Amino acid sequence: MPSYKKSHFGANRTWKLETTKSDMKGNFYSVLCNSSADMEVLHSNPDSRFEHSCHNLDNKSVNGDPFSQCHALAENMAYKHPTSHRHGRPLRLSIHAHDARHLFLRIKEYLPHWGDLAGDTVMDIGLGPERNCCALLVILYPKVGRVVSIDKYSLNVEKARLLAPHPKVEYEVANIWDRLDLEPWNGTIDKLVSVNCFNGVYDQLLAFENAWRLLKPGGEGAFIFNLRSGFFDWFLDLAQNPKWTHYYDGKSQFIPPSHLHNYSHEYYQCLLESAGFEVLFCEEKEFSHSYTSDEAIKDAAAKACIFNMEIPHHLLTDFKEDAFEVFLRHNSRDREGRPSLQYLSCTVLVRKPNKELKQL
Repeated sequence: MPSYKKSHFGANRTWKLETTKSDMKGNFYSVLCNSSADMEVLHSNPDSRFEHSCHNLDNKSVNGDPFSQCHALAENMAYKHPTSHRHGRPLRLSIHAHDARHLFLRIKEYLPHWGDLAGDTVMDIGLGPERNCCALLVILYPKVGRVVSIDKYSLNVEKARLLAPHPKVEYEVANIWDRLDLEPWNGTIDKLVSVNCFNGVYDQLLAFENAWRLLKPGGEGAFIFNLRSGFFDWFLDLAQNPKWTHYYDGKSQFIPPSHLHNYSHEYYQCLLESAGFEVLFCEEKEFSHSYTSDEAIKDAAAKACIFNMEIPHHLLTDFKEDAFEVFLRHNSRDREGRPSLQYLSCTVLVRKPNKELKQL
């Protein structure tokens, strides 16, 4: 059984597998946290293959590439300062891209034995519209054997097949919550990765059990998912506002159980162990996502509500102002005065034991 050590870093709490210096010998990087930007900064080893692959991304491979943000993101991960090295300007990431970046930094730090994933079959659970996790896999691990990227929405899969074909990537429609969807891959996957997917399912234990079934014995997974977010409080407050509630179409914005019940990373450690996993690392960490201006968040707020609220066009400006006021009530501004979304994420690294003691 692994031994766990609990550490406290302000609001960030971590359970991690206790290791010795010799255990971490293969680790290419040490990760430093820049608290002022609340962003992970990578201190790189110039001799590592990981950084070398980032250095060799040429201009042609970036310009016009459907993975362009991820190419820049991959390049960014190889340098100490969180900017795009090629263009010499700050690299502004979406929330999902930022979270994907954080997950891969944790993989490099705590799972160095993943190496270059040569010959491995890796599944990306929750492709999403941005394809960040899948794209980073093939860019950071060019020797990976095969990537299967699944999403429950056929539109995301169809767009990926059209806009981002790759000889090593298979895009498939499948729901991590549906055991029948996943049968073709049961027991065939070496590694699992997932960014902001498990917070979007109703039965999280079932989803984790399904992930367990996908892995070969000894296979490992790396997941990051949202625990709580100022977005969910913002939406609930706005939908219940007497001024706007009658425009709410009744379709409930899915609120993760962790947000409603204030679950911590310790809850998910227990849940993953119940699903049959050995938990190697589990942390919760606060992040913030700054928008470029007040107008940017007003526009984002309007777009976020389009699926749940039918605001008449002549009231849209008024709605944006109210939405922005409610946003600030549940979030904050950063040091430069920009509106900033606050959210708490859980990152977990797991292994399926070689002895399959669990019968599902």
